[in-house]
Amino acid sequence: MTGEIVAFTITIDVFLHEVHIIVTDDKQHALDAVKKLAPTVTQSDYAEEWDRVDVNGFDAFCYPTQYRSIIVIHEKSWSPRHISTLAHEVFHAVMNITSSTGMNCSAGNDEQCAYLMGYIMQRALMQLTKRRKRAPVVHDDPR
Repeated sequence: MTGEIVAFTITIDVFLHEVHIIVTDDKQHALDAVKKLAPTVTQSDYAEEWDRVDVNGFDAFCYPTQYRSIIVIHEKSWSPRHISTLAHEVFHAVMNITSSTGMNCSAGNDEQCAYLMGYIMQRALMQLTKRRKRAPVVHDDPR
């Protein structure tokens, strides 16, 4: 996937929120895409995440704004491990959506958050599957 970028938006109309998902192995592509979505954001706003881009173990991060959650996934080839990474970042997006709308997501009051996470995951996986049908699949060592 060298130098390529996959980007799509999932709109959550009922919450007036968008989840932007950017998948690339190129740090500059990711930075350019985030800057288009959140022009006032600077690299120092999320320096820890950007610093990890250069480390082999970097996977992803979610940058929250009031009406957007921007998920960046750093990848060189698709693997089943990316599904759990995506779920982790979608969880952050769900927390951003619920906090910006005043919805309480806590133990005993979490069903709406579970449905929202399921919806975002389903839409994201549909988009990624559509765009990745011919991409190589790498099976990670689960250790």
